[in-house]
Amino acid sequence: MKKVILVGLLVLILVSLSIFGGCSSAATSTTNAVLPTPSGSLAVTSATAASQPAASASQPASQSVQTPVTAAKTLKIGLVLWEGWFVGVDTLRAIELYVDMENAKGGFDIGGEKYKIDLIAYDNNNTQTTEVAAVNRLVFEDKVQYIISGGSYCSAWLPVTEKNKVIVLTYQPDWQQVLDPQYHYVFSPSFMNTQITSFTGWLNSKYPDLVKNIVFPLQDNGFGHSVEAKETPVWKSLGVTPTFIYYPATQTDLSSAATKVMELNPTAVNPTSTDNLMIKALYQAGYKGLIYEDAGTSVQTLASMVPIEALEGYISCAEPMEFETTPVDAPLAKEYKAAWIAKYGSWTNAEVGGIAYCGFLKSALQKAGTLDTDKMADMIAEGLAFDTPVGAGQMISRPDLGIDRAVDSIATNYVKQVKDGNPVLLDTISIEAGLKSFRAAYPAK
Repeated sequence: MKKVILVGLLVLILVSLSIFGGCSSAATSTTNAVLPTPSGSLAVTSATAASQPAASASQPASQSVQTPVTAAKTLKIGLVLWEGWFVGVDTLRAIELYVDMENAKGGFDIGGEKYKIDLIAYDNNNTQTTEVAAVNRLVFEDKVQYIISGGSYCSAWLPVTEKNKVIVLTYQPDWQQVLDPQYHYVFSPSFMNTQITSFTGWLNSKYPDLVKNIVFPLQDNGFGHSVEAKETPVWKSLGVTPTFIYYPATQTDLSSAATKVMELNPTAVNPTSTDNLMIKALYQAGYKGLIYEDAGTSVQTLASMVPIEALEGYISCAEPMEFETTPVDAPLAKEYKAAWIAKYGSWTNAEVGGIAYCGFLKSALQKAGTLDTDKMADMIAEGLAFDTPVGAGQMISRPDLGIDRAVDSIATNYVKQVKDGNPVLLDTISIEAGLKSFRAAYPAK
C-alpha cells in the first residue's frame, strides 16, 4: 500500500512539473510571436525579437521565468510603398540599408538613450484599399508613431493618422491634398515640391537665351497635366511661357510627338521622367537643342532605355552619389555610397531619394529629444534644418497655401551634365537661392 501511495505521489509531482513547465514555455512563445503578414504586404523582420537571447535548452523552466531578459529599446517606423516598380524596389532597399547603418552604430540617440530601428514595411500593391489596410495595421496593431509613405493614396487615410497623432512623412503630386492647414502631424521632407523652382530659377539665370522657347511633351494623363500645373507658375514668375503638347499615355512610338516638337523649333525641351522614350525619339528626329529635366534620372538608368549618344549635353538635378567623386559638402553621401557598394557589390545609381525621409526623422527625433509626437511636430513646424545622404535640407512654411507652419522642405541641389557619357557636377544650388525662386513662384496669399 505504501508503494502505491509513493508511486501516486511521484506521478502527481511529475504532472505538476509538466504543467508549470508547459505554461512557462507557452508564455515565452507568446512574447516572441510574429503576427501574420496581411495579404499583399511585406513585413520587414523586427529587430526586437532578433535581439533577445534565447534561454539555454539545459536551463530549468523555473529559472527562465525568474531571470527577466531586458529588451533593447526599439523605435518602430512604418513604411508604405508600391514595390511593383523600380522606384519602389530601390526605395525599400535604400531605406533598409540606412536602417542597417544606423543600427550598426547603436541606433538613434533620443534624449540620451539609444533606440534600435524596427522597420515595418508594407507593399500597397498600388491600390488604395491595400494601402489603407496597411496603414490601419501600422497604427492599431503595430502601434507605429512614425510612417513614411510614397504618397499615392495618403489622402484616404490621413484622418486616421491625424486622430492618433502619428507623424507622417509623405509626398503627393497634388500637394494640396497633403499640405493642408487642418493637419498637424503631416510633413513633406522629400524636396520634390521645391526642386522644380530651385532648378528652373538656376537654369534661367545660367542659360537665359535657351529658355525663351521651351516645349514640354507630356503624356495625356493625370501626371502629365499635374506637370503643366506646377511648371506654369514657375516659368510665369520668370516671364517665360512654355508650350505644352500631349500624346496618348499608352503610345509607345513617340516619333509623331517628336515631329510636333521639332515643328516648334524649341531651344530647350523637358521630356519629364514619365517616359524617357521621348529622349530617344527626339534624338532620332535630329533635335540638337538642350534637353533637361528638373528632378532628373540617373545617367545609368537613362542609358538602359536610350542610346548614350542621345544624352550628350543633358542637364538635370542629381543625387550626390551619382558622381564618381561625391561633392565635398555631402559627407553622408560618401558614407552611404560606400555602404551600398559593400552590401551590393557596386553602386547601381539606384533611386534612393527616399532616404531623405530617414535623415529628416533622425534629425527631428534627436533635436526633439523625445518620442512625444506633439512636441516633435511643434518643433519641426518651427523650421527644422536637417542633413541626409542626398543633401542638406530645411523645412519651410507654405504661406501660398495658407500654412505658416514649416511643413514642406527645400534642399541643396546638385546639377549634372552628361559629358562623354558620364555625369559631371556642373553646379550646386544653395538652399537660399532655391528658396528665393520658390517664394517668387508661390507668393503668400
